[in-house]
Amino acid sequence: MKTFSEKLIKFVAGGLCSIGMYAGLSGMNTGYSTLVVGGNGQDNFNSIQEAINYIDWSNPTEIIILPGTYHDIHQQVIDTKGLVIWLHSSDGPDVTFIDGQNLKRCVFVRFQETSSTIFEGLTFINGYAQHGAGMWVANGSPQVLDCVFKNNVSYGFGGGMYVNASSSPTVTNCSFINNSALDGGGLKNASNGTTFLNCMFTQNSAENGGAIQNYASTGTYTDCSMTGNTASETGGGVHNIFGTTSQFVNCIIDFNSAQIGGGVRNESLSNPVFTSTIINSNSATIGGGIENENSSPEFISCEVKLNTDTVGGMASFLKSNPVLIDSNFCQNTPVNISGPFTDLGGNTICIDASCESDLNGDGFVDIHDLLQLVSAWGNLGGPEDINQDGVVDLADILIMIPNWGSCP
Repeated sequence: MKTFSEKLIKFVAGGLCSIGMYAGLSGMNTGYSTLVVGGNGQDNFNSIQEAINYIDWSNPTEIIILPGTYHDIHQQVIDTKGLVIWLHSSDGPDVTFIDGQNLKRCVFVRFQETSSTIFEGLTFINGYAQHGAGMWVANGSPQVLDCVFKNNVSYGFGGGMYVNASSSPTVTNCSFINNSALDGGGLKNASNGTTFLNCMFTQNSAENGGAIQNYASTGTYTDCSMTGNTASETGGGVHNIFGTTSQFVNCIIDFNSAQIGGGVRNESLSNPVFTSTIINSNSATIGGGIENENSSPEFISCEVKLNTDTVGGMASFLKSNPVLIDSNFCQNTPVNISGPFTDLGGNTICIDASCESDLNGDGFVDIHDLLQLVSAWGNLGGPEDINQDGVVDLADILIMIPNWGSCP
């Protein structure tokens, strides 16, 4: 791919400009493939929407956006109008801002745009709307590459992005930062076939789905992270609802918080699949890492650790039956798993902290466990070394005695 400098040299060399300055465009043929937008009055257009409105419907067009902050007088800063457009910055998202000014949506995609419509290297900032303040993909399947969605606010769905109807966007190498909404602070995905690759969701907030809410969705998330997001009600990191069967592959869901499902909440017949995914250090009142309600997600080669709540690392209710394969549930407090699950093998499910003293695994801390500990007195490590300080001694007995009796 040519650099912007190479394109610009070709663009002006020898006076053979592929387009003239905006003042002279009205009488020209619109069959040209490249337009330049800049805010200094020296480029083809000062407004992105102005450039889009100029494009011939039959002509695929590259729009190069120079560094700057771009606004518009319409309901959204950009409406792609079903056109085939490669809309990209010349110098990246750090210096190219599509700014809703806390008044309007940044981008609307709604006329069956395909993957030939591309957004690249842009920051969508300060959007404000009922749905999709940063971007609303209502009926289209654009590509979104190397973009940032930041400080967007929706009083309905999807602060950073809302995807619904027959939409299948592909979103790659994008960051969703400090967006908020009623549902889906960073993203609400209410469509099938959406693909997110190597995306980051952080510091987003919502009532439900701090980072992401998937609603009856089959979307795929690969190499994505959901870190430090909050939900005042359910799903601090991810909220899967109403039959969602999304796939999460090699993702990290950590340091999120909510009342229910600090990392993830699955409900209403949602059966997503998590593969090689880390769900660590999340917190909630119920289900610090994961909470399932009438849902049976699948966990394959996952790690669920260091999550905290009043019930467990994963809590399941109301006909839920999660499936575990080759996964690790350890160091969650107060227990690692609460409720039913299906163990298909290869799992490591650690003894819960309150039952570490049940050395023979019979469900009771009693004289048999005490005698086993005494018989190992002075040993270096082993299950009798309850506090894992390297030696079986009095400190281990002092942990065992308060847990005397039936394990929870």
